[in-house]
Amino acid sequence: MLNPTAKTKAPGEPAEKRKSGRFQKGQSGNPGGRPKDLGHVRELARSYAAEALETLVKIMRDKRASTTGRAGAAVAVLDRGYGKSAPPPQRRLGGPGSYDFSRLTPDQVRQGYEIAKLMAPDSVGDTD
Repeated sequence: MLNPTAKTKAPGEPAEKRKSGRFQKGQSGNPGGRPKDLGHVRELARSYAAEALETLVKIMRDKRASTTGRAGAAVAVLDRGYGKSAPPPQRRLGGPGSYDFSRLTPDQVRQGYEIAKLMAPDSVGDTD
């Protein structure tokens, strides 16, 4: 039901919040939507890409810079060259891709151990 005393908002004007700090049900806090693409700003930023990369490499190689600063610069250089690495998949025990090893027979455990020894570097598993 409409409230006859409620103010009507112009398009693009933010909705009023409740006392709880949340917006009224069915009203957006961003009625204008996402800002339009500012292509000229992106192009301007790209025009400085080579200089920015050179600066990152200088910081990365500067022995007087903090370790954190050098590492951050190195990561930024790698991200621009190879893309950001994907986060590791999140798995929970008992979820897809997990296995209950307590169900293995002693012979299966022995076989798994032998396979792991063959696949691992020489220094791993040499306790016998």
